[in-house]
Amino acid sequence: MLNDEIVIGAPAEFIAGRARAGTLRDTDWRNKEHQTILRKSTPVKIALLVLPQPNETAVPPLPLAYVAALLEQQRHIVRIYDLGVRGSNPNGDPLASLRSFRPHVALIAGHDRAATLDVERRVAECGGAVLHLGLGMREWASGQEAAHALRPAEIAATPNRDEQNVIIDTLLMLDDDLDTLPFPARHLLSLEHYPIYTRARALQTPILIGHRTAGGYQLRTPALVVAELRNVAHEQAVLHVLLTGVPLTHDTVWFGELLVRLREARLGLNWAGSVDYQKLTPSLLAACRAAGCETLDVAFDAMLVLDAREARAALSDAVRQAHELGISVRARISLEPRYSSIPALVDMAGTFGLDDVQFAVQHTAHERAQEPAAEPALAEVAELVRARYQTSRSRQYFVNRFGALLGPLLWHVGRLGLLGPAMRQHAVGMRVGGEVGVAEG
Repeated sequence: MLNDEIVIGAPAEFIAGRARAGTLRDTDWRNKEHQTILRKSTPVKIALLVLPQPNETAVPPLPLAYVAALLEQQRHIVRIYDLGVRGSNPNGDPLASLRSFRPHVALIAGHDRAATLDVERRVAECGGAVLHLGLGMREWASGQEAAHALRPAEIAATPNRDEQNVIIDTLLMLDDDLDTLPFPARHLLSLEHYPIYTRARALQTPILIGHRTAGGYQLRTPALVVAELRNVAHEQAVLHVLLTGVPLTHDTVWFGELLVRLREARLGLNWAGSVDYQKLTPSLLAACRAAGCETLDVAFDAMLVLDAREARAALSDAVRQAHELGISVRARISLEPRYSSIPALVDMAGTFGLDDVQFAVQHTAHERAQEPAAEPALAEVAELVRARYQTSRSRQYFVNRFGALLGPLLWHVGRLGLLGPAMRQHAVGMRVGGEVGVAEG
């Protein structure tokens, strides 16, 4: 296929060599010479395998779905096996169909060496060659990063030169403008098995609207975002999507155009996305609702927001205005591990009426190096935060309903069960609603 000598164990030298030879793509990979090379390549059966990420909820590996779509454009036969998803195979083995597929090449994405070797052994039993990719590929990675993360197999055979070129060339295409890439190969993913839900427990599918770059963010053209949404809605009957990769309010002009196109398209979809609450206005929120928004995600540092009067007012106004329009608000709140201050911060967070909250406990490298007994374990902090937040939310429910003077008194009485079982459930937080999660940041 190509005459360059390839050494997977030293991808940096290989990539630099291809750049000097003029075969490494820059912004315009669709030149006639490269297209001719792709057409001449022999179809290869390729398995893209994604390892699970410990202590994290599995999300669809969209970057690999883009890679799969690019490979399919080159007439290769591709399968994606996500080992982090349960229930995608009737017998519980996500690799059960690997033996019948018998890939020529397998690309294993992930960091866990033990899991990698186990999967590599399974691929070797099928007679396939293996490349390791030391990235999770559930979040966007540049083509250069992916190519540099390639490593040779330890047990199975290493792909031949042409097969290596197919993989590396395709990974490098991730550096192209998102608008030039095909839609990701979602038909290769068991989307119904990913635990991504709306507040009503309806399945939600992520759509990439951009990704982070060295200089900021790269955004997709709104028209192409809507075109992919139309494709997902019509071909896969998806009704709820999560717009990911870039905060929607990063570019308000771009966001405004996207909202207009979504409203005009009338796709019947409901969507969620992350925003900067400080950029939300009543008119922007109304435009979001008219375009099908059902949930907005906000993220902030507890110390920076909850201790500042103006920031608290802006957040409270944004949540109130969103609720008036029927939009839910979820929050990811970063907590510094000064455990004496956590109860007060969590209490204040409970006053905003957020629908769901994820608290992230941040640790410095020095704190991680300390003895485990030096600070409370994450499980203890999680229990403290959950209990405290539910208590604050239940008290705020009574304040909102009965006023600042009578509400706290009725809350205390309700917790004793003197107002009846229904009020007691509200007082102890059983009917307040909302999910509370705690993770290590």
